Amino acid sequence: MTLAKNGYKTLLRAADWNTPVEGQKEVLALKAQVEDLKKKKEINHNTRMNWEKKAPRNPKATKTYNN
Repeated sequence: MTLAKNGYKTLLRAADWNTPVEGQKEVLALKAQVEDLKKKKEINHNTRMNWEKKAPRNPKATKTYNN
């Protein structure tokens, strides 16, 4: 029991206890990138382009299609 306790304390001091391994680090990084891309997509989706905000200068010059 003392050996396990000493091993645990050693891992805590070295900051190796409960740290992700290389594969887990990569997965965490990819998850963070996906979350960032989702946030950017939401921001871009909610904003309108500059050309959409402005009304045409001459409304008669715009084409309309009647079906």
